[in-house]
Amino acid sequence: MSVTKAKTDNITSLNAAQLTGVLPAMSGAALTGLTQPTKSANDPTISTNPSTGVGTLWANTTSGEMYACTDATAGANAWINVGAGVGNVWELQGTLHGYSAGGSIGAPNYTSVAAIQKFNFANTSSESDIGNLSSANINAPGHQDRTYGFVAGGYSIPSLNSIQKFNFSGSFSSSDHGDLSMGKHNHVGYSAQTDGYTSGGMSPGTINVIDKFSFASNTTASDHGDLAVAIEHSSESQSSTQGYCKGGNVGPTKYDTVQRFAFFSNITATDVANLTTTRSHGAGFSSTVAGYAGTGRTPAGTAGSTSVDKILFASDSSCSDIGDLANTAQLSTGHSSTTNGYIAGGGNTSEVGVTNINTVAFSNDARSTHGNLGTGSWAAAGIHN
Repeated sequence: MSVTKAKTDNITSLNAAQLTGVLPAMSGAALTGLTQPTKSANDPTISTNPSTGVGTLWANTTSGEMYACTDATAGANAWINVGAGVGNVWELQGTLHGYSAGGSIGAPNYTSVAAIQKFNFANTSSESDIGNLSSANINAPGHQDRTYGFVAGGYSIPSLNSIQKFNFSGSFSSSDHGDLSMGKHNHVGYSAQTDGYTSGGMSPGTINVIDKFSFASNTTASDHGDLAVAIEHSSESQSSTQGYCKGGNVGPTKYDTVQRFAFFSNITATDVANLTTTRSHGAGFSSTVAGYAGTGRTPAGTAGSTSVDKILFASDSSCSDIGDLANTAQLSTGHSSTTNGYIAGGGNTSEVGVTNINTVAFSNDARSTHGNLGTGSWAAAGIHN
């Protein structure tokens, strides 16, 4: 039986179904549709800006960590750790704990406290007092990077300008981390990957200043523009690139204004939307797609609101009311995990500290409860990791 050999020039295509059995070794140089992770001795950064966009893989050849790009916004990339390691290059929400730092136990003496309380996002039974700030503090915002929690400014006589920090994995005793541009309290805070921001507050009158300070270096904060309207006791939310200052008050007058400013450019904030009601002294938290403002003081009463407003970052349209929480409070702390928002502690209508922790599920906005803090306090700094 003779065998006819096919010459290269005679082969125009092959049916993959006919390629069976053991194939000989061959070069893969001509294969298409395959991608390789970018290899580097370092982690990617928020300004890496991969040309292949969302889904780009990055392998750190020094640590063995692997990252995937989940947000390819120019200059503000998000890279999530997809390996067995821990720590994303930029993560807006926490995965482990919420922290309530400082605050006041409430009426009648309004004594400020230094305690740092921690609760677990995963369960309702692991609240603990883990340490103290070096200075008792009230009406200051919280910030976080991958390693530290920060408390910036706060109320004293006069208002504090110091920035305190504590290590999430250390002794939890705080240390000094530079200063704000001025002493202030009743302001709100935001956390980008490398910097913290504060907006509004009192110093001693109501102000519109936006401060920016570095997480990496112990320096004085710089001016990062202004709010469009001076305000205090607002609720904060944020996307990975922008901060939202929602509601607030000037004296007895409450506002429903939602002001937005960019983290990566020094410009005046703009009025982009409105809450469903005027609200001050509330708590804010954020998913990756929306910001929330809950509890606080609304026209329905001096204190004790249970309602929660939501704004979508993509549209910046006016907020929607997603329903009510189980408990009322004012001056609570807001925390964000990857799945839920948390409103912890605060004060009741008599301004006495409460211990309730309420949650909002980001998947469907369902409200529930999540245990309690060990000590009721209000006007504390909210932090998460």
